[in-house]
Amino acid sequence: MSIQILALPAGVAAGLAGILALVLALLSKYFAPAVDEKVSQVSDALPGANCGACGFAGCMSFAEAVCAGNAPVNGCIPGGESVTAGISSILGISAIAGAKRIAAVACNGTPENTYNIMDYRGLNTCEAATMFYGGEKVCSYACLGHGDCAVKCPFGAIIVDDGIAKINKYICTGCGICVETCPKHVIHLVEADGTAFIKCSNHDSPKVANKICKTSCIACRKCVRLCGEENIRLYDNLAIVNHDDAGVSEYEREAVGVCPHNTITYISMDPNDPTYN
Repeated sequence: MSIQILALPAGVAAGLAGILALVLALLSKYFAPAVDEKVSQVSDALPGANCGACGFAGCMSFAEAVCAGNAPVNGCIPGGESVTAGISSILGISAIAGAKRIAAVACNGTPENTYNIMDYRGLNTCEAATMFYGGEKVCSYACLGHGDCAVKCPFGAIIVDDGIAKINKYICTGCGICVETCPKHVIHLVEADGTAFIKCSNHDSPKVANKICKTSCIACRKCVRLCGEENIRLYDNLAIVNHDDAGVSEYEREAVGVCPHNTITYISMDPNDPTYN
């Protein structure tokens, strides 16, 4: 059998395949579902980080949900007021952006303030270290400083410095990914416009907490007496600030100075205010 005879069917098959591919391409173009113009506009107005803080898989999914009425206009936390205003303008509705929130690390367990009880040499992640007897630090509630939160932060707002995670408040968008990532649950979202914050997560007895960390909460109640229990209360040997309270105690700033262990800080976007980072 000659080569020409064998090549003929192969050439015909290749030609038919090419024609079929062209036909499919044309069909996909002309019969593709129409994209809502407003969905595209809303998607363009979003930061494009696809961080998932809105509760959807990505910015396009959120844009589709907003246009369909299945998501709030102010649901993009990283976008803040500017994105909310942009989406509202596109959809022709009014909406109020929520108060800006930032992440805060409730731990100050640096080598200067506490110590390790073992030389951990496992996987360099907080998740892995936590599974090995709770981690290497003597405080079982402490930030382990392996940087799982820094790796997951889509905005590069977190670094590990001096053994603990530190958050750049001017970069943080309050998306909450770090909160979900931390296996020790020492990261919290708080309003950024000024509030007291407890830089400790220890629930041990005051005697134990005082022994293992120089900046631990020792449940002395000085901040509670100053600010009132509606603003700061004790729960299981740890002072807790009521960040959900609509009113902010006029004494919260003073609480920073009344704490004998310097466990309390005052969070503010004003660079002249003392902050946790």
